[in-house]
Amino acid sequence: MSSSFFKKSLASSNIRISTHSGGRSVFDENGSMDDEYERRSFGGQGPRTGSYRGQSRGRGKNRGNKYQSYNQHDDRSRGSHSVTERMADRLGYRGRGRDSRGRRGAANSRSRGHGYDSRPSRDHHAPTNAPQWYQVTIPYGAEAGKDFIYREINDLLDIKFSPTSYREDGKAAIFFIELSFSSVEALKAINKRITLPNGFKMTLLVKQQDPPVPKVLEGELLEKLLTTMSNLYDTESKVLDLSSLHKNEGLKPECLPLNRRSVMTAVVSIIAEHIPELVALNLSHNRLTSLEILEKLVPNTPSLLGLDLSHNEVRDTELDRLKGWQLQELNMASTPVAKRYADNFNSYLSFVRKRFPKLLTLDGKEAPAPIVFEIDAVTAQGLPLRKGNFMEECDPACSQLVTQFINQYIELFDSDNRDHLIAAYDDDATFSTSFWFYPMEGKQHRFDISSSRNLLKIPSNERNGKRIHYGKQSVIDFFTGEFPRTKHLLETLNVDVVFQNTAMLSFTLSGLFEEPNSTKAHKITRMFSRNFTTVPRGEGIVIVSEQLSFTNASSDRRGQMLAAAKQREQAAAAPSTSTSSSSTTIDSSQKAMLQQFMKESGMNEHWSSECLVANSWSYEAGAAMYARLKAEGKIPPEAFQT
Repeated sequence: MSSSFFKKSLASSNIRISTHSGGRSVFDENGSMDDEYERRSFGGQGPRTGSYRGQSRGRGKNRGNKYQSYNQHDDRSRGSHSVTERMADRLGYRGRGRDSRGRRGAANSRSRGHGYDSRPSRDHHAPTNAPQWYQVTIPYGAEAGKDFIYREINDLLDIKFSPTSYREDGKAAIFFIELSFSSVEALKAINKRITLPNGFKMTLLVKQQDPPVPKVLEGELLEKLLTTMSNLYDTESKVLDLSSLHKNEGLKPECLPLNRRSVMTAVVSIIAEHIPELVALNLSHNRLTSLEILEKLVPNTPSLLGLDLSHNEVRDTELDRLKGWQLQELNMASTPVAKRYADNFNSYLSFVRKRFPKLLTLDGKEAPAPIVFEIDAVTAQGLPLRKGNFMEECDPACSQLVTQFINQYIELFDSDNRDHLIAAYDDDATFSTSFWFYPMEGKQHRFDISSSRNLLKIPSNERNGKRIHYGKQSVIDFFTGEFPRTKHLLETLNVDVVFQNTAMLSFTLSGLFEEPNSTKAHKITRMFSRNFTTVPRGEGIVIVSEQLSFTNASSDRRGQMLAAAKQREQAAAAPSTSTSSSSTTIDSSQKAMLQQFMKESGMNEHWSSECLVANSWSYEAGAAMYARLKAEGKIPPEAFQT
């Protein structure tokens, strides 16, 4: 991709989402905090105070004997060593949360001897520069009012002060603010440094807590969100920039973090209703951990080509929810997925392209063009229908034998008593099975994984026959004791005859089956393939070797197979004028085939001709379809009337 969707949008938009008071963005073009903002967050210029005198809380002989006094002139005379920097030194933090020896979160040696406890506050995690939400409660602050509180605190702080969600609870005033660890320590430092109108000192009670968000956004709040999103949408490039949504000035004084369920639900509803033509969506810097609600947007925005999830906590399994989007650009920088593949971009690209095969740009890096094998819809309409069965190796008698065997076998396998299947196996028959399941459905099966002979998953010392069932009784014991009840979806069954001679017949049966006794809300569907090797026995055949492979069938795969089966049935069962007249223009060989088909099926000439024509005059395919439709009771009585 020559250029990014997001760069084009930002270039044509004058929208400013998160800025300093001077109008400059907190984040640079790479998404990281600029140097000046980091210096301010970690002990730049601290609170400007008239005077301060505090007794240290040391232990031992120094307890209560040390005093420090300084005033506003001290800050000027000490140069860059401001109040905030000296406070960080006394608390034991230096620079980016490291001590003088470079140890992260350890106590600064300068604090020793001054009587200060070097441990972090009890209401905080280990020191870090990652911003967190804090609730600030001011007892008896309601009388002073929001304007007074905000003005006085802002005058004492040089760090960015952007409170939100102000409310009054009785006589107390409460608001929320997002700050880094060092910045919140600077906020705590002005405790009892402001005099309230009633003459008492202002007390600041600070604790880490997310701001409250309504369970459902409605009324004026929903209208404000709609207006803000309208301002953030670039109509020319069709890009919606919701990065750091909770910091947007248009939502103040409310705080609407996008990682809250009610907010994301409202955002998805607004996009689906008002801007389904969306081309690119920026969700960076929103602390997202789940894409469950965003998944509902996929079918409503088919034109989306660009997505920015950078600087969130989205994990790899969440990407599977967005497979429906044909993304060409994806940014996941500073996420657990990107960090996992930090040293191997090719593996990273391969992992993402399994979900989005048309991806051209990943984390701002252009990727090689993907190799895809696709046909457009117009070409697909002109292709012939895929045949359900392949029996070209069989003569009509062989085709009928295979069809009859499968019908009887599946009927017994789906019954309550599988013991009767023992007649279908040779005394020395062998059987093996291999299966594997998608990670998200790994708990839906009751199979013992030790019985699987999946050569890619078992130890090398167990590959030499240790997981093979020998003898027909061992096979039946496995079916009755370990294999759950099944119900095969007959319309999805396909039969392929691989080899046939007078001594052996080998064929493959594939399709779908359900587990009726599954405890899930929906029935578990498996996709399977059974390879049978049989030999003649009496008037029929018996199995000497069988291999069963199966796995979970996704909802998409199940739908595709059922749709293809229904299409073939409609083509075979629906009479048409073009096919009904074909019987009058057939050659002599087709006439002989038609007479033989009428004799074996018992159907009249019209319906026999319809069945053969639908299968391109393949006797074997027509016989297999007749047997399947008859077993399902889908052939009308008039087909057998002369």
